[in-house]
Amino acid sequence: MFSASLILIHAFVLKTIEAGTLSQSVFQLSNNAVGSTALGAPWQDRSRVSCIVTCMETYANCNSVRFNPTTGVCTPGSTTSYTAPPASADDGELYLKLENPSTDATCDSGKNISFQKYGSESSCIGLYKTHVSFTDYTQNCAAIGLKTVQVSTADKLKILQNISNGTDFWIGCYSSGDASYFWFDSGQSLTSLEANTIFPAGEMNKTFAGGNCCQYCPHNNTASIVDCSRKAPYSCEM
Repeated sequence: MFSASLILIHAFVLKTIEAGTLSQSVFQLSNNAVGSTALGAPWQDRSRVSCIVTCMETYANCNSVRFNPTTGVCTPGSTTSYTAPPASADDGELYLKLENPSTDATCDSGKNISFQKYGSESSCIGLYKTHVSFTDYTQNCAAIGLKTVQVSTADKLKILQNISNGTDFWIGCYSSGDASYFWFDSGQSLTSLEANTIFPAGEMNKTFAGGNCCQYCPHNNTASIVDCSRKAPYSCEM
């Protein structure tokens, strides 16, 4: 049996009692342009909370819902991804279930970042649409208390794909002028495993007059080497 309460910070906290144990689920409004894999046919519901509760009662893997407050249409969803077609405005607002509510709450910091999880990876991360050079990218992240993005696994690449909305953007690696590449904030060099995971074969052999820096490319889910003076959107994380 479910009881629910609404907190007016774009998040819904639902407390459930199962086998005498009180647990909590948090669904947060998402501004990501990703698609939600539908679990079943939509239905008419009276409220966002009722939509979420019904989804959780009906589907064990309910991890997202779309709710249209005008029409009352509720669509149950499981995982979200860049490859799933985004819903239209008529489908309503997307609410995502947070995996670790006590941790996820720290992402809601007014810095346009959100909690993202895929497989073994999770991050408080944001995509910023202003086109800047790599140098300005590093300064912009630092100015709001965030870091440039570091990628070590295929799961982290999927997180970048999920937030990308089809846009190439800066991530935090660069070349010092030779064949070596480093992560900007940690100062660590890319391992061979990282390089093989994120770059296509031969990509790291490219050189540019303005320096060699890294962008993420969602259409092939890899990183590419481009001129550091190029202007592009960027991503920052906590």
